[in-house]
Amino acid sequence: MPGQNRLNYYIRRRLMRWTDVVLLYTEKEKKEFMRMGFPPDRLFAINNAIDQTPIREATQKWSATRLRSFQEEHGIHDKQLFLFCGRLAVKARVDLAIEALALLKEANKHCLLILIGDGEERDRLRDLAEKLGVMDSIRWLGALYEQEVMAPWFLSAKVFVYPGYIGLSIMHAMGYGLPVITHDNMDNQSPEVAALRNGENGILFKENSSKDLARRMMELISNESLRMPMSAQALVTAQEEFTLPQMVKRFWDATCAAASLRSESCLDTGQ
Repeated sequence: MPGQNRLNYYIRRRLMRWTDVVLLYTEKEKKEFMRMGFPPDRLFAINNAIDQTPIREATQKWSATRLRSFQEEHGIHDKQLFLFCGRLAVKARVDLAIEALALLKEANKHCLLILIGDGEERDRLRDLAEKLGVMDSIRWLGALYEQEVMAPWFLSAKVFVYPGYIGLSIMHAMGYGLPVITHDNMDNQSPEVAALRNGENGILFKENSSKDLARRMMELISNESLRMPMSAQALVTAQEEFTLPQMVKRFWDATCAAASLRSESCLDTGQ
């Protein structure tokens, strides 16, 4: 699993062999554990998700007319928006997005990077933006928590960019129908990245390469016939494939399987 050293991973894997069932984030992880020799009937992938209800409700409150007024009020109606939402932490690698923006600005003066979030990297990132001359092309919105406040920014954006370890932010973005760009090193990614199918609901770029990130960003905003199907598929992923009800059901199935195995064990030992 990403973020663990080899010793911790080995110990966790050994302990898992003593459990009745193993809960995993995704189907991809389940297949990996099956290859390691774990019994498939004791492996349960929950497909980690978030509750999409607040996102759907917030989206419904923003009609096309209201959203257009919001965009004009904030001077973004004629801009190409890339959006990041998450903690401004080292592992998020927002610096790569800022570097990519600087490269994009040379070819597209209408690009804006929207940053929702706060964190220990804020001052360093602002210094980087000043150094690269893109401070006026970034909107620093700080930490926002209400979906209705965030919704118009998500709905105005073209693409969601998360250059680092993405986590459940991927489901947040796809809930608004945003194609997701994140890096391609699966050894340094979250399990939730399994929701991204490269070229279908998002795009992977070469890890740590702001040049490749800029290329991917430009690829999406300059090609509507590529971006729009990705947007539609991102919405399907969030609303039909990785859902909270399905996650709860999978957790319940795992609980029932564990209880059944425990009952069989008690019967076998005469308890």
